[in-house]
Amino acid sequence: MGNQVKSILISIFLLVSGAVYAQTKPKLKSPQAVIKTDLAFVYKEASFDAPVLTQLRAGKRYDVSQKKFNGIFHRIRIKPGVLGYIADSDLNLRAARNPEARDRDEESRERRRKSASHRPFAYSQYAGLSYNSLAYQEKTMGSTQKENLGVYGVKLFGPDLVIDGPLITELHLQIFPGAPNYYYKKTGNPASGFLFLTDMKFISPLMTRKESLTWFGFGPMMRWNAFNVQLTEAGGKKNSYSLNDMALGVVFSLGAGVKFDKLALRIEGVYYWEEKTYFGFVSSLQFGF
Repeated sequence: MGNQVKSILISIFLLVSGAVYAQTKPKLKSPQAVIKTDLAFVYKEASFDAPVLTQLRAGKRYDVSQKKFNGIFHRIRIKPGVLGYIADSDLNLRAARNPEARDRDEESRERRRKSASHRPFAYSQYAGLSYNSLAYQEKTMGSTQKENLGVYGVKLFGPDLVIDGPLITELHLQIFPGAPNYYYKKTGNPASGFLFLTDMKFISPLMTRKESLTWFGFGPMMRWNAFNVQLTEAGGKKNSYSLNDMALGVVFSLGAGVKFDKLALRIEGVYYWEEKTYFGFVSSLQFGF
């Protein structure tokens, strides 16, 4: 009986000692890393094809896992309770690297360099030319005039573009060289000049994939037209007039695009709302940069 009591007491002592040791044992901390690539991508999973959770600024410190996932990713704690995966080539670990680790880093950088097109379409920067089939309207010569115009432009699309940071924006500058034909129909004389449109849209992705994207956009716009027209007065005398007008408004768009490595094709329907409202259908050919 005494031996049984002694065994029970020893067992209890060992259990209590183990629990105390487990509570007092120092916890291993995750190594800290410094982000070295500005706007580095953090993915939901350890894959370049996974959804992007956020982008991180260079110089910031975060806790990361020592272990690598899928060969080149570390798990990173973005904030308490939020984890993601970041490519090793975007980090500088505080601990000194041994030669084997440096070799792995070099391999990681090489894989990332060769996979320059891995970035999700929505988070890549593109620039290129556009064509807008514009159902233009303006109030002039005493009434509202309408005409379909072919407007040429330059379009930039991507994060860290107009506004610093991961916010996706689009900048579009367009010009129609000449004057709408309704001036000729009204005056019987040729007209000249130009129509200039520019807008900056905030882009909200609707469906995003590595190679494709659909989005909704909205933002401010400006329209400036400067037309020179001629009116035939009594006696056949012709007088020239400059018609200059500028207006501010807002623009809304719904678009879709697909990329082929560094080449991107986009189409979008655009609604312009200023002194008059009108629609445009924009197609663009862009290149990544």
